[in-house]
Amino acid sequence: LDSVPHDTSDQHTVIEFTDFQCPACRQAFDTVALFLKNHPRAHLILHNFPLEQIHHAAKGAAAAALCAAKQGEFPAMYQWLFSTGDWEDGDDWVRVAQAVHVHDLDAFAHCIHDPATERAIAADVELGKEIGVAGTPTFVSRGQRHGGGLSMSELETMAQMK
Repeated sequence: LDSVPHDTSDQHTVIEFTDFQCPACRQAFDTVALFLKNHPRAHLILHNFPLEQIHHAAKGAAAAALCAAKQGEFPAMYQWLFSTGDWEDGDDWVRVAQAVHVHDLDAFAHCIHDPATERAIAADVELGKEIGVAGTPTFVSRGQRHGGGLSMSELETMAQMK
């Protein structure tokens, strides 16, 4: 599970454009987690695609995930954001970082407000728009794009795991 792009030529790589406040993304989270557990050779690259018009806290959650990733805590943040709605009414991202045991809270707080973090999220959104992402979740692999949730079988087919 990665929060940043890397070589996607691996035939078992799936890219997901997600919004941490999206109910369909939250449902897809369980399938994706099980898929990654069952297929250790598979790679998931996550791109943020916050739907700010309808999910007011999604961009903040995306920033929290990116900032946690800088300290090696992306998987914990990813799981926490999708497993609880405890963060959706506020903007206390340092409290969220404490919940997932991010070590350097000062660096995390700086990162949340760093214009570079906003630019990274904007770049993910722009990339998504360039390849036709219109909603979340959207999965992409080997030129195929699928909007909406996927079953385990569909995800395995997309990642060439069967």
